[in-house]
This record gives sequence, C-alpha cells and structure tokens, in this order.
Amino acid sequence: NRFKAAISVQDYQLHTIFCVPISVDADTFGFLYLDNMDDNSRAMYLKQEIITLFIEQISIAIKNAMLYENLLQKSTELNTFEMLKDEFMAIVSHELNTPLTTLQSYVSRLKRNLYVDEDERKEILNKIENSVKKLIVTTGDINTMNTYNLKKSLSMAPVDISEILELVQQEVEILSRKRKMFIRLEIEKDLPQVMVNWEALHLMIYNLVLNAIRFTNDFGTVVIGARKAAFQQEKLNGKDSLVIYVQDNGIGIPEYQLKNVFRKFYELNEIYAHKSGTVEYRSSGLGLGLSTSKRIAELHKGNIWIKSKENEGTTVFVTLPLKP
Repeated sequence: NRFKAAISVQDYQLHTIFCVPISVDADTFGFLYLDNMDDNSRAMYLKQEIITLFIEQISIAIKNAMLYENLLQKSTELNTFEMLKDEFMAIVSHELNTPLTTLQSYVSRLKRNLYVDEDERKEILNKIENSVKKLIVTTGDINTMNTYNLKKSLSMAPVDISEILELVQQEVEILSRKRKMFIRLEIEKDLPQVMVNWEALHLMIYNLVLNAIRFTNDFGTVVIGARKAAFQQEKLNGKDSLVIYVQDNGIGIPEYQLKNVFRKFYELNEIYAHKSGTVEYRSSGLGLGLSTSKRIAELHKGNIWIKSKENEGTTVFVTLPLKP
C-alpha cells in the first residue's frame, strides 16, 4: 500500500522498482535504479549474480578513478615542491654566496696589503661585519623555520598586544628611516589581553612589517593595527577574536600568487630579480617569513590571511583567540 500510495509511483505508473547503493569503502557514491512501467509484465525479473557483478565493476571503476586522481594530485604536489625546493636552493646559494664572496674579497685584500691606513681598515672591517651579520640572519631564518615547524605547542602567557606592536614600530622605524617611510599604529582602546607566546608573536609581527616595508615604495606608509573582530569571518569558531593587521600602500600581490604566499620557500620576486637586504625596496630573503608566520598563527590556534590588489597595496590579517 505504501508503494502504491507514493506520488512518483502514481505519476509515472510504476509497477516495480529496484534500487541498490553503489559503495566504495563504506561510502555511498550513487544508486543503481531500475523501474518497470510495462503493463504486460508488471513483475521485474533480475539475475542476482549479474546485478552483483555489475555493481562490483562500477565500484571498482570508481575506486580506481579516485586512486588515479589522488595519485595525480600527489604527483602535482611533488613536482611543485621540487620546483620550490630548487628555487629555494638557488636563493639560499645567492644569500650565502653574496656575503661569503664579500668576505673572501676583503680578506684577500688584507693579505695582499697588510699595512692599510686607518680609514681603509675601518671600511674593510665594516664590510666584513655586515657580511657576517647577513650570514647570521640567513642561517637564523632557516633555524627559526625548523624550530616552529617541529613544535607541537607553545608556552603561553597573558599579554597586552599593544606592547608588542609598539615595540615593533620602534624597531622598524629605525630600519626604515633611510627610506623616509611612515610607520603608523592603529590600536583600538581597551583591548583585552591575549594568551600568546611573546617571542613567537613578536617575531611574526616583525616579519610581516618587514615584508610590508620591502614591497612599499620610498615615502610609503605601513600601518600596524589591532582591534576586536568586526566581521563574522574574523571570528574563530564563531567566538570573538583579536585581529592584528599590517597594511601597506605598496606594489601589492598579483591575484594568481595569493594562494602560494604562505608556502615554504615561496618567494614573490623572480629568482633572477632576487635582491638581498633587510628593508631595501623589493629586497627579500629565503621566502620563509610568511610560512613561519602561518605556523606561529596555527600554534596560537589562530588564523592568517591576505587581502591584496596589485599596485594598490596589501593587508595581512592575523586572528587570535581572546583570553577566556
């Protein structure tokens, strides 16, 4: 009676229906559906062995297609990683060879002429010191990335976020002074404390601001800000969060590169255009800064994303859970 009362049965004048799920590893992907509208033979006669074999063949075909798609995806990811690794090695080679070549040059100069005047001696020692500092920074970036990638958690303590932002502003103002840039703070009043690892969060914000400076023209503006979440997408699991942002009016990031900027070794500059430096325009390092920042945000159970428009500027947002 239930079968005859069904609307679809009445509308299509169905006499018999056969329906069986098509499953792969306990997941249902579809159904084999047969119906009979023949008034002369209302019953449906099926051979169970044939139907079972047919269903099994469909399931095998689906599983093979899934395995092939997964294999293809892994192959693409592996090729992409290999390409990024090769680019990374080229950048590391550049970052290490430049200061090492400088060191070798000035050491050879001293060996050829042991008796140099005071001014020349100071110049040589300054160049050597700068080259050593560059090597320390490069190896430090690699060690930092490895440190945070290996960590499963961080020790946390309540922190007033304005203290970190103000410190970063002071640090980068000194570095960006020669480029006549304006570093501005925008901190919402009466922000609650957040549970963070002070060292890790300071490193993340410092790196984000350095990136903003590098890809902003001389006399440009970089804004370091913090506020409570104002939009639903800024909340974490539907709960209020603290939003930290670094905004610049620089060259921006092409849309096709946005999905890759947080990947290890990814560098916005082309290899052939790679320039070393701390805050020089369009200079860059190893392509580890944003990847490390993403990992630090994850260790804080937070989120990080970028909004950017080419030739207009970039804003990096970081959301952190508020202290319970």
